[in-house]
Amino acid sequence: METDKLDAYINNEPIELKFPATQIDGVVYLPIEFLASFYKINVRYSSSSNVVIIDRQDVIHRIGYPVSTGAVVRKGRNVRYPIIKKFEGMNLNSEDSKIYIFEEYDKWYKVRTAEGYIGYIRKEDIVIKSYEIA
Repeated sequence: METDKLDAYINNEPIELKFPATQIDGVVYLPIEFLASFYKINVRYSSSSNVVIIDRQDVIHRIGYPVSTGAVVRKGRNVRYPIIKKFEGMNLNSEDSKIYIFEEYDKWYKVRTAEGYIGYIRKEDIVIKSYEIA
């Protein structure tokens, strides 16, 4: 892979890149999509939040949805933490309400929203509906 070119080779087979490798101040930046298959990751961009979401392909996620429009995702595991996401006026079974569950605590789950925000939701405010391989 050469910098500033859209051509690269894997095992002497040519591939075309969407973005070239770039060198800025002596640091080489590689296009992540090129590396995704090597590292077994999925890369997704959320334009609504301007967040790049990277998931390992070998991880199974619990998928949940809020049980009411009063449910909120917070920055920490306490009701005093700021709210990251509200579900007021949303279809609670839509892709926009989808929540990826990562860790479990006494009364809270650590989650990622559909937009890629990481936060916490009370267990009583979410129902696990499925499992998904990244």
